[in-house]
Amino acid sequence: MSWCRGILAVAVASVCNGGVHGDDRLFFELDDSGGRGTVTGTIINVTGNKVVFRTGTGVIRDFSTAEVLEIETSQTDAQRNGKKLFREGKSAEAMIELANAIGQEQRGWMRREILTDMIRCSIRLGNYAQAGTRFLLLLQSDPDTSHFDLIPLQWSSFDRNLAWANEAERWIEMPQPSAQLMGASVLLEESASAANAERLLEKLATNSDRRVAYLAQMQLWRLRLKSGDVTTSEPQRWQSRIDELPEELRYGGYFLLAQAYLQRGAQNSAVAAFLWLPMTDAPDHRLSARALLEAAETLASIGQSDKASQLYQELLKRYGDTTMAQDAQILLERLTPESH
Repeated sequence: MSWCRGILAVAVASVCNGGVHGDDRLFFELDDSGGRGTVTGTIINVTGNKVVFRTGTGVIRDFSTAEVLEIETSQTDAQRNGKKLFREGKSAEAMIELANAIGQEQRGWMRREILTDMIRCSIRLGNYAQAGTRFLLLLQSDPDTSHFDLIPLQWSSFDRNLAWANEAERWIEMPQPSAQLMGASVLLEESASAANAERLLEKLATNSDRRVAYLAQMQLWRLRLKSGDVTTSEPQRWQSRIDELPEELRYGGYFLLAQAYLQRGAQNSAVAAFLWLPMTDAPDHRLSARALLEAAETLASIGQSDKASQLYQELLKRYGDTTMAQDAQILLERLTPESH
């Protein structure tokens, strides 16, 4: 399996009812020349590994995702509106539009693209149970999906909820390793299920799918943090392991690494690790907000009030729809009482 993410830039060429009109365009990188080639025709399929394209003359060509630079294709009004609403932070409204869009769309590969946006909405809304169910549908349709970063795992105990725990009980009984990983991540801190979740994660840590294996290994770091006995050398080992992952899969590891640095009293290193999430726009909206809040609180604890204040303000601006924003507002007022 390639670690290449291969996410394609899908642009809007024209607005239609989702049918295939043979006016798709694909831009690809020419071998070793640095040039840019173009083909026009019809996209037959897009997966995490390749794009299958039928040219206007009827020739079928396969392009690896690594060589594809951009795709231009049609989207429905509902899909475009859904994307726009999501960018504006209106995830509930975006979900309605995207649900309409997926019902209108006939192309299987584009239905997967819409599904990924629906997963993003579910995560943004904190509905991790729904996100997980939809993620499994995506994975069933494309096992090599380039959107594996959308797998909803629990990295922080703050995000626990009953619906997620109930789904987790179902996921760990499924044969799919990704479903088991999602379930074990939620049940790892549930007293009745923790031992079973730990055993399952240890098994998944040797899975042939390195995405699953590495994420399972990182989930087990949570137990080291809970023990309160992180050794001096562990943060460095954790960093090395994180660096072996594709960038888009690192955010959970960085959140735990920051916690490890805090346990070792390395506040500045902890802040840097926490800030990796909001700086890279990690897909887990709430985890990024939590990381930004903890970075600000850490700076405040070592007397860097000005920097902490800036981070609290950034949190209010970017993550105003989370409970962390409410905490940030209170903490900001404590730091700057004269301005209120």
